[in-house]
Amino acid sequence: KKEKRSATCELSYTKPRFLKDFALSVQAVKSLLNNSELSSHCVDLHGASVELRGERHGALGHAVKLHTEWRDIGHLSAHASARVAESQGNSIKSSVEYVYEMDRRDSPIAPTTGDYVRVSTEVAGLGMGCRFFRHEAETQLNVPLSDIVVRRYRFRSLRPCRRRRAREKCSEPCRKPPGSKYS
Repeated sequence: KKEKRSATCELSYTKPRFLKDFALSVQAVKSLLNNSELSSHCVDLHGASVELRGERHGALGHAVKLHTEWRDIGHLSAHASARVAESQGNSIKSSVEYVYEMDRRDSPIAPTTGDYVRVSTEVAGLGMGCRFFRHEAETQLNVPLSDIVVRRYRFRSLRPCRRRRAREKCSEPCRKPPGSKYS
């Protein structure tokens, strides 16, 4: 019977006040991912990264990251696709990434109001290995559900029937005025 285990070991160190206004993080990763059931291969990954993060000024934050990874794809099964078989062996990735964040949420864990924007750009292939350019964006807009319900109710109550406003009894339904775009 085949082993179906994956394991990851990660070691990180952070110096919060590096060069007065910056935080420095250093990280090392060793990972063995057994994808034999889903993708018919295993991945052995060794990586390191260094991150320099600027001190937040209000809601704004910036970071620069350097990544290096060595990846070995192996243990292919007979059912492996041609694409997986092509990528078998060793590969190296070295990249630099810039991250911009704007966070105006009331809480990063369970926000109820505010917005969040994160934009990152990564360029790989600094002298060796795989080459690519990746640009990612993430956004959030948090609005309490009670505000949406109250605003909708207030919007609908802006145009009441004239007869109801005057507390008159009428048997016919209220109609919108001619030329009105509201219902």
